[in-house]
Amino acid sequence: MFDVDKVDFELEHLTRREVQCLQQLAVGERPQRIASILGIAPITVEFHIRNARRKLGAKTREHAIAIVISRGLLSETAPEEDAQPTMLPLKAVASI
Repeated sequence: MFDVDKVDFELEHLTRREVQCLQQLAVGERPQRIASILGIAPITVEFHIRNARRKLGAKTREHAIAIVISRGLLSETAPEEDAQPTMLPLKAVASI
């Protein structure tokens, strides 16, 4: 069984784009829509999500979000659009 506590990572090891992509993924957006929101190509979104998963030691996208949730790296409100994302919105991922 996978032990989340043994995953050695710090949020600061994730890039800003990786956090943004995870954040949008956590609120239910699909890669095509995330790309539109961030002004990047869908394949670039996939690249950032894949890198974030690797850094977190996650097997799936959902697993990556669960790891971030379990580490308490979530805020209870969605971040402002212009603010640099540092935490994922908690209420948006409650259904995962």
